[in-house]
Amino acid sequence: AIRYVDLGSDYLIADKATTVSFTTATNLSLITKDGRFYSFDIVYNPTPIHLSFDISRLLLAQSSTDFHCTVQTDILFADTRGDSPAVIKKKVVVKLSIFLKIFCLRKFTGISYIDSTPIRVCHIKREKQHKVFKEFAQKGQCSLGWFYGFKLHLIINDKGEILDFIITPSNIDDRKPLSDMNLHKRIFGKLFGDKGYISKDLFEQLFIDGVHLITKIKKNMKNSLMLLQDKITLRKRALIETVNDELKNICQVEHTRHRSFDNFITNLLSGLIAYSFFDKKPSINLQEDIVDLKRLVAA
Repeated sequence: AIRYVDLGSDYLIADKATTVSFTTATNLSLITKDGRFYSFDIVYNPTPIHLSFDISRLLLAQSSTDFHCTVQTDILFADTRGDSPAVIKKKVVVKLSIFLKIFCLRKFTGISYIDSTPIRVCHIKREKQHKVFKEFAQKGQCSLGWFYGFKLHLIINDKGEILDFIITPSNIDDRKPLSDMNLHKRIFGKLFGDKGYISKDLFEQLFIDGVHLITKIKKNMKNSLMLLQDKITLRKRALIETVNDELKNICQVEHTRHRSFDNFITNLLSGLIAYSFFDKKPSINLQEDIVDLKRLVAA
């Protein structure tokens, strides 16, 4: 029996609907009465082949060598009988954080991209009335204007895989989390970012730690020499923008219907975990660009 359902998605079917217009896939996370946690990718089907599923039989049917099955069956929570949904969420957050850090963060390849994306918790016009995140969220500004909420700082590799992340209030400068060793200790080589990461002190600090920070220059700055290969790779910085777009529109890490901070963190971590298991992620093919570069030099 399902103990608690998180209605954090517009596409989550929680009851019989008279008119259904679900066109995209969504994820369903549930905690069963025996204390187990499950996450599924679901799509609405007006004429389903099966009306019910036995989760235990589905897990046994899968191969024991499958990575997804092995990891999923190892996640067993303590007995949650008698606990309220709020207490369950606090326990789930810890487990999700450990699972995300151990199994979902990928290896570095020597080429990384960094960017921050706003996570809005309400419309900017209602910031004074908002109470759920009154002690946590702040007012900040991005390329699209002012917003109220948090910032999600991401570092990915050229394969679109998440290397590390950090969540800060929206009024924190993008360069501050990067200066913390905890955010860039997993990477090496070249790190590409936007103009918001321009800082001489930050560049020198990262260079000492084995990270070469590469950004575009502002109009009032003097031009500096850059390798043609680095210039081509910098132009592909839109890769991380695509990752942010999939996190928001497919994994739904951003919405304004949270009723507690624990719900916000659980939804965010679940979205990052769901993205890590995508079979097809946005990526760039640097080998083709290197071949073109060699042809250009040879010509």
